[in-house]
Amino acid sequence: MSSDTPVDLLDRVIVDDRRSTPLYIQVGRALRSVIDEHFTDGDQFFTETALVERLRVSRGTVRQALNELSREGRIVRRVRTGTQVCKPKSPWSDMRGYAATQVQTLGVFVAQYDSDLLSAMLEQFAVASRQRNLRFQIYHTHRGQKVADAFRDISSPPDLERIILMSPSSIVELNDALIDSGYRTVAVELPDSGYSGSYVVTDSRMAVHIGIDYLWSLGHRKITLLVNEPLVSPSVQQKVETFKTIAQERRVDGKFHIVTCGTDYWQSSYDSALAHMDEVWPGENGDHPTAIFAVSDPGAWAVLHWLARKGVAVPTDVSVLGFEGAKTSQFTHPSLSTIAHPFEAIARKAVEVLWSDSVMVERLAPNLVVRESTGPAPSLCGSAGNKQSL
Repeated sequence: MSSDTPVDLLDRVIVDDRRSTPLYIQVGRALRSVIDEHFTDGDQFFTETALVERLRVSRGTVRQALNELSREGRIVRRVRTGTQVCKPKSPWSDMRGYAATQVQTLGVFVAQYDSDLLSAMLEQFAVASRQRNLRFQIYHTHRGQKVADAFRDISSPPDLERIILMSPSSIVELNDALIDSGYRTVAVELPDSGYSGSYVVTDSRMAVHIGIDYLWSLGHRKITLLVNEPLVSPSVQQKVETFKTIAQERRVDGKFHIVTCGTDYWQSSYDSALAHMDEVWPGENGDHPTAIFAVSDPGAWAVLHWLARKGVAVPTDVSVLGFEGAKTSQFTHPSLSTIAHPFEAIARKAVEVLWSDSVMVERLAPNLVVRESTGPAPSLCGSAGNKQSL
């Protein structure tokens, strides 16, 4: 521990709301440095009150920063004993001249926006890091940020850090820059065609087949695919192409519809879905689907919300299926059936790939999670909500 009293260390931290970087990320970066330089494993960490007073930021900002540190495994927060620092048992050396050790850092570049999907993946990477006794570091990328600006945030040299890429709009460029600098990388988003590195992803084509086969088994022949995520995403493109192929194979082209929301990266996929529900479910005399398959869970949440306001019963009048497996989906009303990413398997395999010696491509099978939002297709004598559309 430094000769400074712990709370005095905070006087050196500078956060500025005039910068483009969000305050909680600035606070998180500063606290990581303080932990690395001045704390040992098991030390008591600053209280929220001390951080708010010394850094002159809101309690919400402090909590966001602490949540990031907790997710990375750098601190442990307990109600009775407060917050304690958590460090690997083996010594970790940084770039300032200490002798190198076998302990390394697992870095993750992730797009800066709220997402249950991103949070779930980060949790699994944090678990994988602890299992391998690795330091876990999150690097947030922002809309319009240059690769050089994101790149300079890396905290360790190539022999001490390996990188996971979850930044969908800049994976190719960022990966090229990292590889040129000697870093080993793996993407967990399906990359664009210009990408030449390793990646571990959920098999999007298989996900659509699983979803359609399940709805088909329930008697659904009028299915709408709601494309509430960016169509420029290669994985979303695969879902749309697979949906069209299935429609042609099963000769239901006129009954399988696609509604594209035009969502861009950084936009709310929930809001996009909500704004296009009049296309998905037209007026009283419209041709209604018996099932709606959203390309992500947030889109399915929007569908459930909109249908509930219109008095359309789920799954009696229409079934709703998502794709993601977000924890929140079990708490919707009705609870959402979904095609779930194998989060734990993706994290485990991605870390294995990082420690391999060759470029690898892994497509992992998703899982069908059946809950209350799906049921048999309404029949001709079913509820009023679908009589006119059958």
